[in-house]
Amino acid sequence: MEPPTLSIRRTLLLLAGLLLAGIAHADRPVLKVLFGVHKPPYIHEPNRSGLDYEIVNQAVQLMGYQLQADFTPPARGVLLFKNADIDALATMRESSGLEGAYSDAYISYQNVATVLAKRGIVLNNIEDLAGYSVAAFQNAKLNLGERYRNAVDKSPSYQEVSPQVIQNKLLYSGRVDVVIGDRLIFRYFNQEAASLVDVKQPIQQFALFPPTEYKVLFRDPAMRDRFNNALRALKARGTYREIEQKYLDNQSSGTAPQ
Repeated sequence: MEPPTLSIRRTLLLLAGLLLAGIAHADRPVLKVLFGVHKPPYIHEPNRSGLDYEIVNQAVQLMGYQLQADFTPPARGVLLFKNADIDALATMRESSGLEGAYSDAYISYQNVATVLAKRGIVLNNIEDLAGYSVAAFQNAKLNLGERYRNAVDKSPSYQEVSPQVIQNKLLYSGRVDVVIGDRLIFRYFNQEAASLVDVKQPIQQFALFPPTEYKVLFRDPAMRDRFNNALRALKARGTYREIEQKYLDNQSSGTAPQ
């Protein structure tokens, strides 16, 4: 057993190191970034974690900044970026129409069309959506292209909802024919909707869309360039792949890492 004085000394050194690290971190300038609301495995709002969140957070730290994250529905995020003191908006595409400095793509979502199997709905292409009631994620019209916009404009009923757990409730209760969203988000939210609707009903998913790549929208092009450099460094170091494995491997259990 080591002498008590040595143990105390080590404890004090550890505490001093942690304090200095905290001070150094606090001294970093703040970068204010808006994210969407809770949508595991990409955004886990209560824990400030998730695949989307952590990639941006790690890149921001490499830039020498401290991330100040806020969470808001996508449609409101667009308004806030236009009118508020926000440095960047995550999970964006040029098709949004917002002006600014778009980063390289840092993440991709796999959006699908989900239906109840018992309905016998078959969707061979995006245009087939025109014949059904559809509930999509917010800003889907901005992100899924012109063919999608033209199709759902002909739909008998179309809505974009947030938070996305609403989609699960609408589909399983039979209130809409089709929901549009990322397959992993839909799978995760089944556990939250299970107390209200029968999520054990068989579903069918149609891969009508290619992977949707998202970028971070910055006000400052120089900040965008620093983010791109940090993103490349994350990939070169293997950190990016580690983050992917942390969250995507966890989907087999339907849980979100803490």
